[in-house]
Amino acid sequence: MAMTTWQAIDRWTKVLDEILIPMTPFMCAAQSMERFAAPEKQAPGAIKTATDALLSTWNTDPPPPGTPLHELLAPAVDAARALDPRDGRLAPIREYLGLLRVVRDQIQTLDTSGVLTVDEVLLDMELELKLSVLVARLGHQGIMHLIDQRRREYGRSVTKVVDLPDYLDLHTMEPTAESSATTLSYSAILAKADPGILTPEEFVRGDDQADKAPILKRFAGQWIVSFYTEWEDLFRKQLAEVYGCSVDDIKSPFFQELGRMRNDFGHGRGICKKSASNKLFRWFAKGEPIIPTRENYRELFEEFEKACEALRTPPAPEEAVVQRQPVRAKVTPDLNAEFDRAVAASHGVTADEALTDALRTWIDRNAPA
Repeated sequence: MAMTTWQAIDRWTKVLDEILIPMTPFMCAAQSMERFAAPEKQAPGAIKTATDALLSTWNTDPPPPGTPLHELLAPAVDAARALDPRDGRLAPIREYLGLLRVVRDQIQTLDTSGVLTVDEVLLDMELELKLSVLVARLGHQGIMHLIDQRRREYGRSVTKVVDLPDYLDLHTMEPTAESSATTLSYSAILAKADPGILTPEEFVRGDDQADKAPILKRFAGQWIVSFYTEWEDLFRKQLAEVYGCSVDDIKSPFFQELGRMRNDFGHGRGICKKSASNKLFRWFAKGEPIIPTRENYRELFEEFEKACEALRTPPAPEEAVVQRQPVRAKVTPDLNAEFDRAVAASHGVTADEALTDALRTWIDRNAPA
């Protein structure tokens, strides 16, 4: 039985809500109307509001063809494309929104316990990686906005001879003059998060160290640890279900190297150690902080595409490895030495093979009939 991932259901529910939530009160207010009062001005905007989120998401990240989610959403997409801005009637929009409500309800009932497709898993995985990187890279901009705002306020306070609050309250996210359990001083924020002020020369030629601010290591650690955890605890298991194999059979050099970086964050404070042996991501030397640059992120996404293509191929079954065990027995030193000499004199026979042969011969001769 075909199924859909809960990530996809959640994503498309939000897309439909982005349309239904603002459009519902508008259509209720226009309940008694059959046509727009000013069709040329109102109809195009209303149709864009009612269709943009659905059509743009369908164009960029559609559910894989043949999946239940694709089959449910396709009629809604066709209906959205059929709306004509030149038609001043409200009835087509009402019918379309009614269809969206039905589709939204049907999406909630989709099976999430059946058989996935590899396309569904890889799409969820791609969106998870890119969103994780986006959050990490935008996080520093939020801190820099806070610092820049503080500097602007400081400049104004100098002319007005007023004192600024010394702390930021992490509970209310507002400046405060009182220290408490929830406050962090602005001086600490500036010292630990600010990459520094550009010199006149750097301002002219550009700062080649802008990608290497120490605070960026924290953000890199967030996406590396988060995404690798999603791979191990979710996506790898889903791929194993798709291919009907063991989780251990799902292997990827991309994730193996990402795992080394995750290990360096989990056990080495984000300093390159195990990841120094990476072949795909040869970004850092041993002892360097793991702070990817913009170029590194470009390489990350390119290698991820290659990794996804490789994961579309079912893994070849591996032969079970027999774990050899020591024999719980003792022999005289002379017999042990004689055994070693016989093995050394043989051509291509290992000690393990020789002992296995001897034991098999004895067992066959002495085993009960």
